[in-house]
Amino acid sequence: MNNDGMFPKDSTEDILFNSLNEQGYLFQEACKYELKRVDTGWSVKSSEYPVSIMEQNTKIDLVLEHQNTFAIVECKRADPIYKKWLFSELEVNKRSSPMCQVLSLQTPSLISSASPLDIKFSVEQKDFDVPTYIARTSIEVNCGSLSPRSGQNNQNILGLSRRSSSPQNIENAFCQVLTGLSGFAKEQKDQSLRSHEGVKLFFIPIVVTTASLYLAHYKAQDIDLSTGKINRNKVVFGQNAHDLEQQNWVLVEYGVSNYTTPPSIPDNVVSTDPHQLLKYKMRSIFVVNSTHLTEFFKKL
Repeated sequence: MNNDGMFPKDSTEDILFNSLNEQGYLFQEACKYELKRVDTGWSVKSSEYPVSIMEQNTKIDLVLEHQNTFAIVECKRADPIYKKWLFSELEVNKRSSPMCQVLSLQTPSLISSASPLDIKFSVEQKDFDVPTYIARTSIEVNCGSLSPRSGQNNQNILGLSRRSSSPQNIENAFCQVLTGLSGFAKEQKDQSLRSHEGVKLFFIPIVVTTASLYLAHYKAQDIDLSTGKINRNKVVFGQNAHDLEQQNWVLVEYGVSNYTTPPSIPDNVVSTDPHQLLKYKMRSIFVVNSTHLTEFFKKL
């Protein structure tokens, strides 16, 4: 028996509409519109900005500028009902306005024949007055599976129904935003060779996502060395006891490799001590929930 006629087929318009919503470009357009609509003090300089670094070609979703600081923004769409981004930190610390590890570019002034040696990159600490938690690790949690017994969606981040978690999607977003930042910073350096004006530029990477953001607080001493796991009553997902608290944004200290600009370890640094070398490899990346996008940039 042929049942083809029992179920209406999608029209061409439906297929085109669904395809449009499958892509993340709409989310990028929404972020751009909101940042232009609301006065945050930051100006949107460009979107889909193409750059190249170490034979890699990529595009930056959004480039914003404020007082000699460029924000390189990667827009990452994820279903906020089913996708949770979980970050973690040791201990239960208060939100603070941290010093961020950011890339800076120093150009000389009034030099008619500047050379590449006169224009230097450095990684330094810059103060952003944005109270935030500092996270060390991150995973994407899929809370959208169906329980075979109840038949209901499990939207509890702590539930036990079938689901998976992986750091890969967040890692991809971090690599993408840092690759774009490196290509953009290198281009700014090349253009500075043609300028006689001295300026100091900063570049800060930001990932904006529709995913809900959570933070897990725990102590290393409570992790079972034989299993590598921790008991539920030893983990706090909010400041007040075990109350689950969504985060508007978090700051991630992320270790980079040699695809960044400048190289993670400067040529003039000679050391075999990993602790000393690590400070050159760390970058600060803000992760922002999209519903707090303009609020974040007003504070940044």
